[in-house]
Amino acid sequence: MGPQLISSCVRLRTSLTAASRRLQTAFCHIQPLRRMAFHTEDRGSANSDNFRVFFKNHAGVPVSPFHDIPLNVEGQKDVFNMIVEIPRWSNAKMEQKLGPFINVKMTSVSLNDQKSSP
Repeated sequence: MGPQLISSCVRLRTSLTAASRRLQTAFCHIQPLRRMAFHTEDRGSANSDNFRVFFKNHAGVPVSPFHDIPLNVEGQKDVFNMIVEIPRWSNAKMEQKLGPFINVKMTSVSLNDQKSSP
């Protein structure tokens, strides 16, 4: 390698190291991702009458999104949990089944026709 190329590589490495330090300083307040306390389990065929989404806690026990999942994310007052009725990249409308134990999210059906959003 010629001296100019080596000099360019050293300058580039120095610049990248400085940029990396600036990024670490700028984002040092962001907490590392933690495992979510709740997750979902899909059952049945998507967009069919038998499709269900169950909510479970970290131990795998079914929970009610209305009664067991808190509004705020733990330790963060400005971050909220929410349940979306129409999933992203889909027009299949989901309904929350109201029952005594678990509120299951299921495909919305009206007179054997699936509901969809515009």
